[in-house]
Amino acid sequence: MKEVLLADLLSGALSRESPDPLQKQIYDIVRRGVLDHTLVAGQRLPSSRVLAQELGISRITVTLAYERLIAENYLSARGGSGTFVEKTVDRPLLPPASPEHVQRHVPGLSTRGEGIAGGAAGLGQHTGAFVPGVADASLFPFHLWRRLVSRHLGKSNLALSGYAKDGAGFLPLREAIASYLRLARAVVCEPEQVIVTAGTHQSVDLCARMLAGAGDAALVESPCHWAFPPVLAAAGVRAHAAVLDDQGLDLVASKLPRRARLLITSPSHQYPTGVVMPLARRLELLQAARARGLWVLEDDYDSEFRYDGAPIPSLQGLDADGRVIYLGTFSKTMFAGLRMSYMVVPPQ
Repeated sequence: MKEVLLADLLSGALSRESPDPLQKQIYDIVRRGVLDHTLVAGQRLPSSRVLAQELGISRITVTLAYERLIAENYLSARGGSGTFVEKTVDRPLLPPASPEHVQRHVPGLSTRGEGIAGGAAGLGQHTGAFVPGVADASLFPFHLWRRLVSRHLGKSNLALSGYAKDGAGFLPLREAIASYLRLARAVVCEPEQVIVTAGTHQSVDLCARMLAGAGDAALVESPCHWAFPPVLAAAGVRAHAAVLDDQGLDLVASKLPRRARLLITSPSHQYPTGVVMPLARRLELLQAARARGLWVLEDDYDSEFRYDGAPIPSLQGLDADGRVIYLGTFSKTMFAGLRMSYMVVPPQ
């Protein structure tokens, strides 16, 4: 293939009206030409000076495009010989860019992925009055938040830009969470037991993957938060409905499935019924969980929303066996879109 053909290929495709700069357009066209074998391996390309003259553009534009293509191994520069197309594979990597071809060859989801995607998909409405699980963001004290953020960012805390040493999250944040939970929620914990996660969904997913195996089962309240069954299914754990009455989850009356490992409950404010589990039922649940060998995931998603008295003490604070994992979130008190929550795990 003669050198002049590259100028012909580019001149027919470059557009000064495009929002992309000419340098990127040259890069994109040559890259596609290499991958679909329009430009064949070993072909010598014109110099940046010659190509710039042919196209009537700045030489530096061509030079920068060539340098990027060389850095990414689409082209190679051989001292004293010129610039050449690098070898890729024997067949084109990029198919013809026709809608019909793309439609026929789009990769699909797995059978498990289809089942998860076709299941419950969360709330259809995310703002407005009386939307379940959504707080009134207009009442958030943004002026106080801005002041606090400015105060802490002004300290040039370099630790915030790095990774936590043990992977459980920023230690000062975990210390603050542990201190708050001890006072406000009667949670028995140290900062080392706190793990910061990207939302309660991830907390449940981690528990399912670390504490249960494929084919194991979990008991969930019926009704429950829409996401728990699909999150468990994604980890290979079967969700089974537990009995729920006017005192909350009744584990004694629930049918225990084969290979049950997990129990998910919201004892302080059951979602979506709002039932509060009394002390006698909480102690009964802990005794039954001990007898049946279950891990208990206590979802305490909105305990800060109390207007007529102190929050109900946590189930975790009553646990003497180290089998309750406390799940908390900032989605109701700060910004749900940040996807930030935490777990309090037993010391072991």
